[in-house]
Amino acid sequence: MDGNPWNGTHRPANVAPESPARPGGAALDGRKYVLIGAAYLIVADVAVTVAYAWRMGFDRLGQQTVRLTLLCALAAFLLQGRGWARWVTVLLLAAVWAGFPFLVRDGAWTRQGLPATLPILALYTGYVIVLRGLLYSSSVRAFFAAHRARRPADDTMPPLAR
Repeated sequence: MDGNPWNGTHRPANVAPESPARPGGAALDGRKYVLIGAAYLIVADVAVTVAYAWRMGFDRLGQQTVRLTLLCALAAFLLQGRGWARWVTVLLLAAVWAGFPFLVRDGAWTRQGLPATLPILALYTGYVIVLRGLLYSSSVRAFFAAHRARRPADDTMPPLAR
């Protein structure tokens, strides 16, 4: 049995996650994963911006702000269940994954270079975890499928009430 039998949140272990005995099911778990992944991407971008400003100065702060704004918009569309936002995020993270060997400078794995390389490696590992979830998680697929099923076929917004 899962949950607490005293407050009515329990269910038998043989009940499937998508069954009516568990409202929301896998789509709810997928939403949590997408929320955590989007939050990680935003926090990582803020950390990279702060590290860049600390090391290099504030000369490119405008570009960093625009990048953060676009990432926040992409995260908002992800949380709305937009399929195109999922695939744009997957493509961007795959590009980071493919470009990682070129981002690490020579001597990064030596005794002197390792302290600067470990934060980059941790950031990269987080990106790969988010990428894996967006590509292969069945609960994330269920989350996006549930949103696709709720939207009208032409994907138009209803008119505003006057």
